[in-house]
Amino acid sequence: MPPASQGDEPVTWNAAYFRILKLHCTLAPVITLLPFLLACGSESEIKNHEETVEVPSNVAQVDLPRLKVESPERGSFDTSGAGKIAGQVGPGTAPISVVKINGQEVPTEPDGSFGQEYDWSPGIQIIGVRVEDEDGERAVDGRAIQAGPVYGPGQWVTGALRIEIDTDILDDDDPEIDDIAALLEAALEDPSMLDLVVGHEIEVSGFSFIPTHMDFAWADVDLVPGDGILQAEVVLNEVDIEFDIEGSGIFSWVSTTATARADQAEVGAEVAVITTGGNIHTQPTWVEADLVGFEVTLDWFPDGLEDTLADLTEGLVEDAVVGLASTVIEDTVASGLQAFVVQMELGEDLEMEAALSELEVVRDAVRFVIDTRIEALTTMPIPSNAGSLKRYGEPPAWPLSESARLAVAVDDDFINQLAFAFWHTGLLKDVSLPGIAVGGMAGSALPPPLGPADNVLLSLDLPPIASPPRDVSFDADISIGEWRMRFERTDGEVLDFSVSLRTALNATIEDASSLEVELDDRPAHIDLEIGVIESPDGLDPGDLAALVRLMIPPLVGNSAELVPVIPIPTIPMGELIDIPAADGLVVGMTDPEMTFTEAGWLVLQADVDVVR
Repeated sequence: MPPASQGDEPVTWNAAYFRILKLHCTLAPVITLLPFLLACGSESEIKNHEETVEVPSNVAQVDLPRLKVESPERGSFDTSGAGKIAGQVGPGTAPISVVKINGQEVPTEPDGSFGQEYDWSPGIQIIGVRVEDEDGERAVDGRAIQAGPVYGPGQWVTGALRIEIDTDILDDDDPEIDDIAALLEAALEDPSMLDLVVGHEIEVSGFSFIPTHMDFAWADVDLVPGDGILQAEVVLNEVDIEFDIEGSGIFSWVSTTATARADQAEVGAEVAVITTGGNIHTQPTWVEADLVGFEVTLDWFPDGLEDTLADLTEGLVEDAVVGLASTVIEDTVASGLQAFVVQMELGEDLEMEAALSELEVVRDAVRFVIDTRIEALTTMPIPSNAGSLKRYGEPPAWPLSESARLAVAVDDDFINQLAFAFWHTGLLKDVSLPGIAVGGMAGSALPPPLGPADNVLLSLDLPPIASPPRDVSFDADISIGEWRMRFERTDGEVLDFSVSLRTALNATIEDASSLEVELDDRPAHIDLEIGVIESPDGLDPGDLAALVRLMIPPLVGNSAELVPVIPIPTIPMGELIDIPAADGLVVGMTDPEMTFTEAGWLVLQADVDVVR
């Protein structure tokens, strides 16, 4: 890759301002000069606490060196691993002394052409080219491209999310509906579930048994993960069930009713968790029931058939509770686990899909690997080869956490696809702000010749890209390429700049629902290049670039809204489990902590809470 951008020599706001002001005071129409003449005063020099600059009585015409960067094209996407920075320089008043690319000198040919091959590092390549002549005059060019392999718009990102839930989310042994076991208990206690038993005729040994009523006081469920299975123990307490019994064949004359009761109906099961086509299914592989304190009362029974009917009734009660528990376990456990295959709502302009790739049940956790895709629904035209950056950072190893109930690892490919999709909507293009607002973001009124400006049009011509931090005291870096700033002055003049930068960020979670970022606005810690696209005749583009350079750090500090908020998914249990007890139930993170790995993964560790 080209060496890190060094930019122009350090220059203070006042120094750059007054250098341009000298030239502007000479060239501007008289009526435009009035406010600047007040600033210039009647003395022959301007003094300030940082630098004293003499204002000559006349300014000699100086021809600046010429610079034209021909490749790479500004704002392009290069999916190869290398490229060439090339262009042409020409002398102004004085001969050319040096040409530099990102601070390193490069040779020039006799005709003024230059070119240097570079290996690209995946991400935003910030390119600064500078030519100086023997009199110290210079011309500069700043631009950026995105380099490296890409995911096309809306392409699936394999294994973008890795989620790990611990045993507490399966079963935390408290009555709150904040785990899958509690959902099972609520499902079992839902009166509508008893319809799985009541009214369904069962024929056995010449008798027809029709349950007419069933209830129980409450349900207890314990879930324990094993290697590839879930072990479930279901206890229904104070079970009552009533039957109509009709004989057939040689027992056709038998017609009676029975009332059965058990202190507890205990059901033990092993449940296999399997995936088919991205969907989770559970299937009991072993189920056994035991009735504790069972007794049966027959309304009437023929001589010699009491024990037979009592034994049949006990078996049917066991079958009834096994069938009820098995059905509820299959439906509720599968739905509860499927809820972790998150489908986030990203607003009306973006669409996200998620598909389960892998599921693993181990003794202390359940682990998910999820493929995702994010796509803009309304789009703007984009360059050829455009797409979100594809990196190859190794995912963090299991376990993701030693203590958190919920841990989520997010590939930076997911984050960058989200940023690309947001950029692809065009919502970051031609954002018009009043000049006074931009001045406020920059910390002071726009100085001449940037202002006074009616409007400033801001556009991002490349998508923002997140990457591992260079400074370990920060969470990550973010690169912004070809941030266009078009100043539309009140006198009709236009100044158009391209800003490309890389800076660090820290991420915070304010309300456990979204990840917000704060950008590092310290000037010495920002890689920055400025390109002058358009400016009025007679103004030195190098001076203009130096002036804009001074505006960027405070703008960066106030422009975190250009970085899309990364939503932290909630789990809509109520939408996936159709029982009244789960209606409106949403499981979200509490007390989240996060780290960024060197391979570019964001790891969130959190407790969980349930809200309605």
